Amino acid sequence: MDWEKTIEKACDVFADKDYGEMYRPMLPYIQEFVCITPPNDRKLESAELAKHLRAAGAEAIACETVKEGEVRFVNLNDKTCEGIDYPTLKAFTVQFDPDTAGDKDSAFLYNRFMEVMKGGAL
Repeated sequence: MDWEKTIEKACDVFADKDYGEMYRPMLPYIQEFVCITPPNDRKLESAELAKHLRAAGAEAIACETVKEGEVRFVNLNDKTCEGIDYPTLKAFTVQFDPDTAGDKDSAFLYNRFMEVMKGGAL
């Protein structure tokens, strides 16, 4: 299947993660990365992530925050944010690993992602 680069991805990552490997599989599919700095002591500054992605051949911009975000998932135990929708960017995030939830529990995330990739609404 041929994919057009029509997706913008809002992204952040902790500095101690292997972000080079994390983002490599996405490079062919993302038109532009919008890098943000997570509010955490382990944060990787958005400028550093954008610089890394540009060196890998991607379009990337650095921001301190994306104000248009809408909280979508909240952790039931500690009430922390677990996912945000960015309708103006046509992007969404989750702060948990959908693979660990099991195929049936998290299939809706993959289905939603595929719909967005095909041009559907967020």
